[in-house]
Parts: sequence; structure tokens; C-alpha cells
Amino acid sequence: MINFAHVPARYVFTFVAMLGLMMSYSMRSCLSLAITRMVTPSNTTHSSRTELFNSSSNKCETFNWNEKTQGLILSAFYWGYFITHIPGSSLSQKFGGKYTFGLGILCTASFTVLTPLVVDNDPMILMIIRFVEGIGEGMVFPALYILLAQWAPPGEKGVMSTFIFLGSQIGTCLSNIVGGYILEYAPGCAWKLVFYVFGSCGIIWYVLWQFLCYNDPLSHPFISEEEKMYLQKELGCIQRKKTLKTTPWKHILTSVPIWALVIAEFGHDWGVYVVIADLPKFVNDVLKFNPAETGMMSGFPYLSVIVASFISSFLNDWITRNEILSKDVLRKMFTTISSVGPAIGMLCASYMATKTTVSLCFIFGMGTLAFSYSSLKINALDVSPNYAGSIMAVVNGVGCIAGVLAPYFVGLITTHRSVEEWRLVFWIMASVLVLTNFIFVIFGSTELEQWDDPDRNDEKCMLSEIESCGSSA
Repeated sequence: MINFAHVPARYVFTFVAMLGLMMSYSMRSCLSLAITRMVTPSNTTHSSRTELFNSSSNKCETFNWNEKTQGLILSAFYWGYFITHIPGSSLSQKFGGKYTFGLGILCTASFTVLTPLVVDNDPMILMIIRFVEGIGEGMVFPALYILLAQWAPPGEKGVMSTFIFLGSQIGTCLSNIVGGYILEYAPGCAWKLVFYVFGSCGIIWYVLWQFLCYNDPLSHPFISEEEKMYLQKELGCIQRKKTLKTTPWKHILTSVPIWALVIAEFGHDWGVYVVIADLPKFVNDVLKFNPAETGMMSGFPYLSVIVASFISSFLNDWITRNEILSKDVLRKMFTTISSVGPAIGMLCASYMATKTTVSLCFIFGMGTLAFSYSSLKINALDVSPNYAGSIMAVVNGVGCIAGVLAPYFVGLITTHRSVEEWRLVFWIMASVLVLTNFIFVIFGSTELEQWDDPDRNDEKCMLSEIESCGSSA
């Protein structure tokens, strides 16, 4: 067995968890690009390309799905995604985040590989596949927050969480760029290859996850004693708590700061899902890019997220260390940047006339989105680290309703694929982002809730008694 003791286990966890989210988002978003070639074009602009595409393989089907049907297909994932957040948090608290996080992504990977084998002109089949994929991924974020609470020391929480959440942007970026090149240059039925490539990568990731990551520091076979002592000092306990009190749902569901977080996440997710699900369609329908250009145009803005994420996380830590702003003000300031910035960027893009200016607007809008990773995304860990998984089950569960509604409404609005219709889409997106952010600024909080475990740092939870830490803390 390879000895990983010389590499801090928390950094191995951070890297592999980031890869997990990367796989998750690449698989959930690859359909948004592939569907531009799965659907039979409704105009003559693409007819020659379609004939060339079909001539390379007699088995390369295209389907007669209108914009409304495409919207239903793209939103089907989020119906399944919605219903497993709370069960996922319960399973993670009982059995550990490792298993629910891994199995959730494995479910999506398996059905992604299956997609080209079973899909036909009946859109219901693809809707069912996407629904089942969503059921698996609904468990991912609640499990991830339970793992973060066990592995991320307070002084490293911002950077670790930012790096992990970057996986979602990297995955979306890769699915657009790599998927675009597959659609443009791969021989045969290229849209099928998109699903095979990303689904297979997800299955390979699952094998790595099982061998390299664990529920908590105590159960990790490669962790060093030095790192155990460090995490014991910073976190107060290095074993997953197996005897937490029943989840205080009454307190969670009646907490004003938590509902402010829920509303803010809904608005934020509305903007994100519009971009993930429909940016390739906007670039394809309005700007008339070919598949490779569509992939690059849809993927490059996510590169700005990657760069801005590191800048924002280190800026967040620097401001915190130097006590320039309170944690409450800092969280709300960064959340505002991550809401108003994308709204401005997308709106401006819909009014620009050249590819360069449109690209710059998208890059600015998506870059500012990165400020949410060290603010909005870790607010649940501020208010209740012990029940962060359950809180995020509620937050993401409500937020993913935006994933159901946004693609569907975009499909209803953009029936003629005109620039005026897309401007309306971006105006609605901007309004939702700004309004929900305002509510968070007024009612959000970073104060630890009184109903969180008051004995988290109890002196009984010492390293010498670590075997009983889960029950005594």
C-alpha cells in the first residue's frame, strides 16, 4: 500500500473532493452543449453542418424536440436533485459523508454513460435518466458540508472550501470546452461520445475516492500523528460525531438568518443555472458560433472564476487576519459582489455587438461569481457547523427549484431564439440576483446559533480519549 502520510490528509481530501465536484458538474452540464447537436436544426443555417455530421455515421440520430421540450429535459435533473437533499444529509450524518458523496456521483456517472444507449426521440426517456441522475447528486452537497466540518480547520476553511467549490466551475468549463471540441472534430456520432467520455471519468474518480478519502481524521489510515494533533487542537474533535442529537428542524426552519441564506442561494442558483443550462444555447442561437467556438465561448468565462476564486479567498483571509472588517460585513460584501457582478456582466453581454466584447462581459460576470465561495457557500458553517449538512440540504433543496424553473422559463421565453428574447432572460436573471441579495444583506448573519452543539469544544474531547470523542463531545 502506498504511504500517503507525508501528504497532509486534509489536502488530499480537498483535492479529490474538488475533482468530485468537477466530475459532478461536467456530467450535469454536458447535456446543455450536446443537446445543440442532438436536436434537429429548425432553420437552414445549420443544415449543411447537419448533413455532414449525419453522413459520417448512419447511426447518429437527431431528435425533433422544440424549445419547450428542451427546457423540460434540461430541468428534469433538478426535480430529482430536489428530493434527496434532506435524505442525503440524514444518511451522511448516520454513515458518514464519504459514502453518500461518492455514491451520489457514481449514480450520475453510470447514467451518463447509459444515456446514448437508451435515448430516442421520446423525450420522456431522457427526462427519466436525468431525473435519476439528479436523485444521486442531491446527496452530494449535504455530504460535502459534513465532511468539511470534520476536515477544515477554521484558519483554512476559506481556502479549502473555495478550492473544493472551484470543482463545479472547472467541471462546467471542461464540459463546454472539451465537449465543444468533441462535437466539432470527433468522427461518427460525436454527441454520444460526449456522454461516454465524461461518464467514464466519473466512474474512475469514484475508485480513487474510495481509496484516498475517509469520513474523519481518526478513521484515516495514512494520516500523520502531527496532523491529528493539529486538527484536534483546531477542531476540538477528530472523529465524526455518531451521537448528535436529533436534527433540530424546528430551529432550522424558523431561523431568520437561515431563511435569508436560503433566499440568497435561490437567487444565486437562478443565475448559475441559467448560465450552466442555457449559455451554450445563447451562444449557438444568437451569436451563431460553431460547436468548438460555442464550447470555448461557454467555457472561458469559467476560467475567470478559477482565477478570481483564489484572489477572493486569499483576500478574504487577509481581511480576516488583519481584522479590517467584521466577519458579518465581509460575508455580505463578498455575497453582494457575487450577485451584482454576474447581473451586470450578463446584461451587458446581451447588448454587445462583437464576439470580443461579449466574451469580456461574460468573463467579468462569471469572475465576480467566485466571491460567493468564501461567503455565501460557507455561511452554513458559520451559523451551525454541526448541522451544516442539514442546513445545506434545505438551502440547496430550495435553491435547486431554480434549476427546475430557470431552464423551463428560458425555453418558454426564447421560442424564436431572438436577441430580444435573450435580453429578457438576462433582465429577469439580474432582477432575481439583486433582490435576493438585498434580503440576505438585511437579514443574514454569521453568528453561531444557540441550538448548535454547545459542547463542541468540551475538554473531554481530548486526543487521549479520542475513541470516546464522538459520544462525549
